[in-house]
Amino acid sequence: MQRVYRHALREGRISPDVYRVLSGTVGAQEMHDLLGIPANRLWSAALHQHVMLAGSGAYAMNRLVKQEFGMAKADRQRISERLAPMALSAYRSQDGIEQPVRAFGNGGTITDRVWKQPWALTQGGEPSEVLDDVLDRALAGEAGAVAELTVLGGTAAILDGYITRDRGSKEGTTRDSRTAPFRATPVNLLEVLSKTAGGLRMLHSIARAHVSADPAILAKQFHTQDREVEGTHVRDGDPMLDMAREQVVIDYEWDLVYAADPARALATIAKNSGESPNLEAEDVRQRRILSSSIASACGAARTLARMRQSRGPEVFGHGDTVDDLRAQLRQVEEILLRFGPSQASFLFHEDEVKGE
Repeated sequence: MQRVYRHALREGRISPDVYRVLSGTVGAQEMHDLLGIPANRLWSAALHQHVMLAGSGAYAMNRLVKQEFGMAKADRQRISERLAPMALSAYRSQDGIEQPVRAFGNGGTITDRVWKQPWALTQGGEPSEVLDDVLDRALAGEAGAVAELTVLGGTAAILDGYITRDRGSKEGTTRDSRTAPFRATPVNLLEVLSKTAGGLRMLHSIARAHVSADPAILAKQFHTQDREVEGTHVRDGDPMLDMAREQVVIDYEWDLVYAADPARALATIAKNSGESPNLEAEDVRQRRILSSSIASACGAARTLARMRQSRGPEVFGHGDTVDDLRAQLRQVEEILLRFGPSQASFLFHEDEVKGE
């Protein structure tokens, strides 16, 4: 792809300043100084996509790719495969970058609105302000802004694991990491999201969370259809609320796929298991799992303690096994003490075990 860019520079398809950014010889701040786009590596990834995919220039770049790689045809799949390593080069030191590269190479962000259609990258200094401006224009129906938000939000979603390629079978799966209610390629999922107000808001929320240095800023879910939800009428673009009336965050790819097409998700879930997913916040679900697991562990320990009276200490298993269990329990206690509320107190009462 570096040779493709050099050919594009010689033919006047890209400017020397754009070429410097594409070749990776300048940092984020200098990219802003040269081109006016935000000084953030997400825009570096977006610039690669703009040069290769946007407007009439995409036809010339397509021709150069075919010449360089000896292709008779350069469709979206082939373009995304070649573009992925370059577009995500600013993230090459990110842990697990191989997985986003695979997802990007599976069509990436190349929706119908992005592919060979006119769109540009909005200039500005503050990433969040630029994203807000792009969202406002996209919601107003500006086609170029929809494409730009698809690229920025879609790239962020791929990098942060909300859109992947490595997903298991959807038959009988449940809400968890790297699962989804139905199978959809990255580009097809982005195509659906980009056509609804709720989908655009989610892409904006993902991109905003991605570029923010504040861990408190999380990607949020929005409804993508006008419909009835548990007796309440919701509209496309409304925030999705959990049982506590808090806006639901996007924890997994499952959440994004479900929100993109809830009707299809519900139909698939019903066909596979006859169950509907429980829209509880992920922190609520994890607290429930933690509480029930500890309760089960305490019950099992107490039962074994009673059995010890008649069968001896061997009921607890080998000594090394007991040591491993105690180490795991200490690790849980350390996590709760270190990261839990400071006023919390976690006490162990041996008398409770003896009194059983």
